[in-house]
Amino acid sequence: MSILLILAKNLHRRNDVITSLLFSLDIILIINLYNIENVGMWLSFLGTFGLVKLNLKFSEAYEKEIELKDIFVDKKLKLQTLIKFIKILFIKSLKTSLSVNIFIFPIILYVYNTISLTFFISNFLVSFFIGWIIILGYICLFLGKFLKVLVFLENFLLSILFKLSNYIGNIKFSKVYVTTPNIIFFILYYLILMIYLFFKDKLKEYIYVNRNIIILKLKILIKFSFIILLFLILIKNISKKDYIKINFIDVGQGDCSLITTSMKKTILIDGGNNLEYDYGKNVVLPYLLKSGTKFVDYIIISHFDSDHVRTDY
Repeated sequence: MSILLILAKNLHRRNDVITSLLFSLDIILIINLYNIENVGMWLSFLGTFGLVKLNLKFSEAYEKEIELKDIFVDKKLKLQTLIKFIKILFIKSLKTSLSVNIFIFPIILYVYNTISLTFFISNFLVSFFIGWIIILGYICLFLGKFLKVLVFLENFLLSILFKLSNYIGNIKFSKVYVTTPNIIFFILYYLILMIYLFFKDKLKEYIYVNRNIIILKLKILIKFSFIILLFLILIKNISKKDYIKINFIDVGQGDCSLITTSMKKTILIDGGNNLEYDYGKNVVLPYLLKSGTKFVDYIIISHFDSDHVRTDY
């Protein structure tokens, strides 16, 4: 995408970030259609899209924000000037972090089943040198063979980035595990985002002009939804069957089973184990989150052999 933007500028063409972004996405999918299942690709493109569109909306809300150049009007750097600098840096980093994370939030939920509580801290710290990493990366791509000192500097900055991310990511309160949301959540989430980005002003105008009609329609919709909800609850109770659901979880050379009773009670039997691989963290926990299991009511350990339970915690 960056190459397309540079070409557009040199060829004196209109620079449209969204068009370049979508064109880059088309090229990647044409090269390999299976990239559509690449989580990294979706995180990158959705993050960039949010950075471009949502960050612009946030900037409009802070039109009175002080420019960085206004800070150094005075010849001497005073305490008040330093506070202004930190405030501007904090606001810009906050807007950038929120713009990216709002768009990739559903993907993180679906793939990793986690909510990050320290994303702003990591993004704020990384923002100090991420720009230099990108610039050096492009320079090293073309001149790396001749300017090896730049390659060394790039690797050094990347090592700081990775160490910083790992350290913050391993903080005990850094993330919360959640079960995979319903598909309706993802549809409504991105639908609301698109309405906010592209139809916000028109929607405000329409609501203001037709507010009485909208209120009447909402009342009818609420009543109709309530009737449908009661009907669905009735159908569910009538068609309810007493059954037990048993899932055998693949934990390699070991044993692990998840039983769901007709009363929605969950029973986990064993957990598998391997001295070189943590099946509990990498297999059992993700499976429980993906299957929507919020609580395990009972845990049964059949015996304490190493392929059934890990006992070295």
